[in-house]
Amino acid sequence: MLAHCSVAFLLVNNERGYDETVEQWTRGHFDTDEHNSSHEQRLFRLLFSRYNRHLRPLKDSSKAVKVYINPSISGIIKADELDQSLKFFQWFPMIWKDEFLEWDPSQYGGLQYLLVPSQMIWVPDIFAFTTMESKEVMPLEKTYARVDYRGNVNLVKHQFLTVRCQYYILLFPFDIQQCRMPFGSWAYTVEQVEVDAFESRLAQQIFEENSEWEIISFSGKRESVVYESFSPPIVNRTFQEIHYDLVFKRKPNFFIYMIVVPCSIIVHICLLGLFAPFNTNGDRQEKLTLGLTTLLTVAVLLHIVTGEMPKSAEGLPLLGKFILWELVVCATAVAVSVLLMYGHRHMIKCRRVPPDCIRNFDSKRKYDKSTVESYRMEEHLLAELAEKQFHHSDISSDDIHESSINMATIDSCVGDVISVKKQILQIQEDIALQEHWNIAFERIDMVFLLLFLSANAVSTYIIFVYIPGP
Repeated sequence: MLAHCSVAFLLVNNERGYDETVEQWTRGHFDTDEHNSSHEQRLFRLLFSRYNRHLRPLKDSSKAVKVYINPSISGIIKADELDQSLKFFQWFPMIWKDEFLEWDPSQYGGLQYLLVPSQMIWVPDIFAFTTMESKEVMPLEKTYARVDYRGNVNLVKHQFLTVRCQYYILLFPFDIQQCRMPFGSWAYTVEQVEVDAFESRLAQQIFEENSEWEIISFSGKRESVVYESFSPPIVNRTFQEIHYDLVFKRKPNFFIYMIVVPCSIIVHICLLGLFAPFNTNGDRQEKLTLGLTTLLTVAVLLHIVTGEMPKSAEGLPLLGKFILWELVVCATAVAVSVLLMYGHRHMIKCRRVPPDCIRNFDSKRKYDKSTVESYRMEEHLLAELAEKQFHHSDISSDDIHESSINMATIDSCVGDVISVKKQILQIQEDIALQEHWNIAFERIDMVFLLLFLSANAVSTYIIFVYIPGP
């Protein structure tokens, strides 16, 4: 029994001695590490030995942390009108004061600031409430915050951000869009975190132009928003937010040079082909073929543009209205040309004499009934002359029978001459009538050509200049 107690006493003394030896070795080891470490390492151990990154960095919890933000858009990546979203690259700097990260620079070799991993400090949960997708360019564990000796923390996030954006595309491709992005804290109320904006030239330095969109302005306004609480004891909660409005417009050069100008040229060619006087025969079949081909081309172009235009339930965009109007102009011109062709052929086939108001267009080729009357008078005089020569000529009784035969032959020849002359007269009448109607319809074609060109020019001006103006 005594031996057992003595053995236990020796074991206890040995354990105490081992603990004292370990304690002395540990103290000596840290003293040596403290002596050999740099000012940054000593300051780092001092600041984060008892730091809690899950709580607000305030010594007085009744106060609010003031956080200053300045989201800066580096460039627009994609604007999706169908999904009602906008994707862009954002630099998101935040500045606040951490009262537990302060030190005296004189005690640490004049050290003014310290770079620390952002995961080790308290970071405000401020983001855009309309965010659909957020992707950090640099992971949070590799992002460093800059902390100065006064406790001011400066943290910059680099993000690919996709936000909701309501598009107004009725003026496409001259549309101007506006996206509202409210930034604020998700969990902290205005009594805990106050959000404000600060000005910086960072946005001008990092901004990159987009080939399709141009940013007009990006400004923010601070607002206090009251949300109804879902917890019964709390009626409502007030949050402080900064509502940023991004205003940007589309660059229409591509659509103007690749769609508007070619479509306008095609329609002008259609109008010129339908109503320009290419020949004096009045043939319109080739004109109608050209007009129908142009009409098909405009229809195919409308189909292509429909696939490129953004879809919206608000109505047809401006570019779609222009293409549709050009299609209507071309179709109307083809219909008018068909009616003119039918009227032209009908007038010539029915051998109708043009009225005086139309005949006055061409005084040199005026169709007159006196020409026909002169030919008929000449025919009558020729018949009377032959009869007088037969009755007043001195013919003997023996030659009466022979003279009768000769007179019959002469009458037959005169009849043949008169018949040929009637046919020539008929042909001349038809040619004169056809030429005059051709000239009359040429004048009508010129009137319709000027009318359609003027209507097309005025409508294009109204669509692209007057309507987008207000």
